[in-house]
Amino acid sequence: IEAPISTVGNSVSYCEDEVLPTLTVTVDTGLTADWYDAAIGGTLLLADNLSFTPTAAGSYYAEARDISNDCVSSVRTEIEVIENSLPSLLFISTTCSSDLTTYDVVVESNGTLVTADSGTVTDNLDGTFMIAGIASGTDVSIEASNANCSNDLEVSAPDCNCPTIEAP
Repeated sequence: IEAPISTVGNSVSYCEDEVLPTLTVTVDTGLTADWYDAAIGGTLLLADNLSFTPTAAGSYYAEARDISNDCVSSVRTEIEVIENSLPSLLFISTTCSSDLTTYDVVVESNGTLVTADSGTVTDNLDGTFMIAGIASGTDVSIEASNANCSNDLEVSAPDCNCPTIEAP
């Protein structure tokens, strides 16, 4: 009996805030698939199903089984489920420009890419990023990405109006 063929490849990944992906295999006519937590022996996780949705990251194994006589494939097909962490994205500060027409935002992130819908992003090479030149009164959306996962942060525009000065 031929081993099942994975329709999702040898591994599949997901972001930590997402639903775990469903694993699917194909088998020859007259066969079904049983899902295990080990290549040999192990615990039967789901019987008689071509699809399986795991509850955690790890390796899962599909075994082909003949429905008529319960003969099984000599090997199981492994599919590894990998959880990718979300990048961190933390607000540090906002600073109004001296002419009060723009402001800058500083954030901290371990993401490989930080983008914003306004202003210019600069990597400070110390784990922080500056988004400069955002028009006063404009909120900014910032996104940090890492391994196909992303984290978003909305920053409200600070009050960059002239301060009220008391008369002497």
